[in-house]
Amino acid sequence: MPGKSMERFMNCDPFLLDIQYIKLFGSEFEKHYKTIFMKWLIFFFVPLCLLLVSCKGEQKVTQKEIVQTPPPPPPPPSGGSEDATNEPVNYRLVLSFYSIGSGIDNAHHEKWVELLNKHSPVLLYDKAGWGREGEVDYCLMLKELKPDEQVKFIASVKELLVKCEWVHIEEYKPCKNKK
Repeated sequence: MPGKSMERFMNCDPFLLDIQYIKLFGSEFEKHYKTIFMKWLIFFFVPLCLLLVSCKGEQKVTQKEIVQTPPPPPPPPSGGSEDATNEPVNYRLVLSFYSIGSGIDNAHHEKWVELLNKHSPVLLYDKAGWGREGEVDYCLMLKELKPDEQVKFIASVKELLVKCEWVHIEEYKPCKNKK
């Protein structure tokens, strides 16, 4: 029967077909079944192994009791820029040293800081830096001075900074850039 085609065996019993096929075609049979085995191995066995390895068993999840503590209350305003009604507080004197691209007027700024540091009684102030070129605001309540002393102090500040081009001197205004 060698040399006959496999089409002759299409309508035979499958068991007999295998035996006759082995007898007729020998090494071709082995190649055919090795190919089938390799396909089965690649398409079914390897994915099954990967699936089993990648699936993890159930892990026991323990629930931890989460205790939430309320956040601490915000600190009270320290003579800040807002009062209890959230309205801005007006400072008696607000100086704002600003620049238009070349930094603040350092000479006048140093004179102002010197005046502020040498003044007696010591004046409390809020300092707020707000720019990249040294822009800064000084906000003073002037509660340490009597009303007539406040007027004299403000007049001396205006006289000191009269030639300073890049400063705003304001009275009874909120501190804009205070954080």
